[in-house]
Amino acid sequence: MCGATPLFLSVALILEEGFPMEHLWRLIQSMRKAADRAGVVLCTGDTKVVEKGKGDQIFISTSGIGLIEKNRTIGPQNTEVGGRILLSGNIGVHGIAIMSVREGLEFETEMRSDTAPLHELVKAMFAASENVHVLRDPTRGGVASALNEIAKAAQVGMSLIEETIPVTDEVQGACEILGLDPLYVANEGKLIALVPAHELRRHRIKQYDKTKKHSLRCMQVFSRDLNSDIEACSVVGSQNYIRSKWTHSSSPQR
Repeated sequence: MCGATPLFLSVALILEEGFPMEHLWRLIQSMRKAADRAGVVLCTGDTKVVEKGKGDQIFISTSGIGLIEKNRTIGPQNTEVGGRILLSGNIGVHGIAIMSVREGLEFETEMRSDTAPLHELVKAMFAASENVHVLRDPTRGGVASALNEIAKAAQVGMSLIEETIPVTDEVQGACEILGLDPLYVANEGKLIALVPAHELRRHRIKQYDKTKKHSLRCMQVFSRDLNSDIEACSVVGSQNYIRSKWTHSSSPQR
């Protein structure tokens, strides 16, 4: 994520021979509604048809163009030791919604994907402060993978406090059944933002989301220089860039 305002979107479809037209029409209409909601123009696209049995029904590829206002440079290189990480809501909802259908899991409440446009939230964040250093959408690989990527690129370590990471009971329960870690489950409609610590002391976090569509909160993550001592704790990820400082007496299996 680079903080751009989305403008145009292209969509390419690869269809398997025999794919039902009513399904295709439903998908196209859903795209149109999502684009209208985000204020984006579906301006071009392409369609290809492959032989039956060669396309797994449908593949959709998109590419977008947006406008970056002012001279913003968003990226891991801006990460500051001692900074804070913000997360825009409950994690793992999208991944569990998809996997629950595949695995035939049922919950007391219906699990729905949390797909949502994020540009309004990003716009509100920059309206509150230009000191947003890093933006990342924790999609495939989840929050842990996204933070590992940022930490590796910035050459810093990160400590997480478990109780500040929002996970619903449904997601936690599904992860226990499936043997998954919520930190690694895919997300949609969520973002991670790295900001300087002083931004939170100024209570700007309350100003970031005036859209009321996201639950922006601080995960109490403290980035550290890799050369500094980090307390012994459970490791998140295959690399030692991120460590979780579990506050509970028993830690979930990793």
